[in-house]
Amino acid sequence: GGNGAAFYRQYYAELLVEHGNVYKMTGGGQIGPVGLDEEFYEAALLYAAVPYTYFGLDGLGGGVLQIAPDLPTALEWFAMENLMFHDVRYDLYVTNHSAVVSGVRGNVNGLTLRLKFKADGDKKVYVNYKETKEFTRENGYIVVEVPLEQTFVEIK
Repeated sequence: GGNGAAFYRQYYAELLVEHGNVYKMTGGGQIGPVGLDEEFYEAALLYAAVPYTYFGLDGLGGGVLQIAPDLPTALEWFAMENLMFHDVRYDLYVTNHSAVVSGVRGNVNGLTLRLKFKADGDKKVYVNYKETKEFTRENGYIVVEVPLEQTFVEIK
């Protein structure tokens, strides 16, 4: 794509050439059916905010992807597909006490998942349906580290 306000314009200009007016951009003095940038920057806020706030996604450096779900009480689960970390695509489903990483595609060598769940009291930790003692407690959280691969982690 392009830069600044023209970020998507290069991409859609190429689609316009390939597929016709269905991909003609609006804004910047143009009239067309696709209005993704310039006029509607705020439309992209949801896609930036959800991974950080509800999923607690954070690249910690050293090839570590942290997942720390923090869903509002009225929201039982949330899922997103086609996320990317270090050129590895994956899908993610979370509750406040579990996470499923699936559809992992790409080179995962040396990459780690760090799953961090709020947990008070005595909880058991399950990785891929098997109880594990391989976790730590940090300031009211249970932290589990596993290789980045298709994984199911649950605290109960």
